[in-house]
Amino acid sequence: MPVRAQLESWTRMFDALEDLRLDGYIVSRESRPWQLASYRLGDALLQHGVDGAPHVSAGRFAPDRVGFLLAGGGSSGCFCNGHELDAGSLYRWSPGADVTLNARQPGEWFALSAPPEAEARVAAAVSAGERVEPRLSTGLVKASPDGMAALRRLLDEIAAVFERAGVEGIPEQAARQLGEELLGAVVRLSSESPGPSRPSRGPRVDRRLVVRRVEEIFAATSSQPVYVSSLSEALGIPERTLRHVFAEQYGEGPTRLLRSRRLCQVHRALLDAPVGAHVAEIAENFGFRHLGQFAADYRELFGELPSETIRRAPSLAGELTGLSQRLRHGPPAVEMLPAC
Repeated sequence: MPVRAQLESWTRMFDALEDLRLDGYIVSRESRPWQLASYRLGDALLQHGVDGAPHVSAGRFAPDRVGFLLAGGGSSGCFCNGHELDAGSLYRWSPGADVTLNARQPGEWFALSAPPEAEARVAAAVSAGERVEPRLSTGLVKASPDGMAALRRLLDEIAAVFERAGVEGIPEQAARQLGEELLGAVVRLSSESPGPSRPSRGPRVDRRLVVRRVEEIFAATSSQPVYVSSLSEALGIPERTLRHVFAEQYGEGPTRLLRSRRLCQVHRALLDAPVGAHVAEIAENFGFRHLGQFAADYRELFGELPSETIRRAPSLAGELTGLSQRLRHGPPAVEMLPAC
């Protein structure tokens, strides 16, 4: 039986992820609970996530695993390292790879991870009888429609098998076999020869580099707003191009994006604040000088005033202790976790 959790905050989702070490922020208010289901499949781990809000996150993949990311059915506006994940693509991470994720709207996704030796073993089995061993693509993989359809059917089948098994779960050998089949499916897709690429109509922009540098500039910015003109100069690309990249990747301009980032930083700081701390001091530490506007923006994003957040913070501390352990090794039940 998979471990399932319903979480009411993006920070709890990031804490619960295995093999991905992410930090990030939401761009607009959460519209639904975040959900995460984890399936143990022998050496492989499959996680199915449901986002609660548009978000931006960055971090690193596990140094001793390989990984694959696939957008859920009907999802759109999901970008990994600057590349859009559509219905015909998936993304492969090598061990220790840098990761940036942008979700322009709440969606679903699947992440599969396994040890490199398991991937190599499956790749050898897939190529048995062929003259040339498959070369696995790293990064965005454009796959055939038939291959992607088969992969999605297998994902549905795995969920159904675990659902039918109920609380007793499925035998370890059966789970391992499902993991081998799933890993084989993504290995086959990752080794497919890419089709002809569409010629570029203009100068090519490395979106992976742009989104990474944007986050670096945001992290180094204290209290001043960031404008397209200054970002354009720092990145060395035309303003028109940068506006297009922001609209494509984030669905928001840099000023609003930076404000959301800082509001999320304040939110975390309020939850971690010691007894007796003052909202005004914490807000000013993150560049908010006009407290009335800050309180209004905060309420719009989180649905409560900052004073309400700091008052309920002590009651959450005990409840959130050991969150990752409960999700990764806890009882196989649907668990509602507190908002943060």
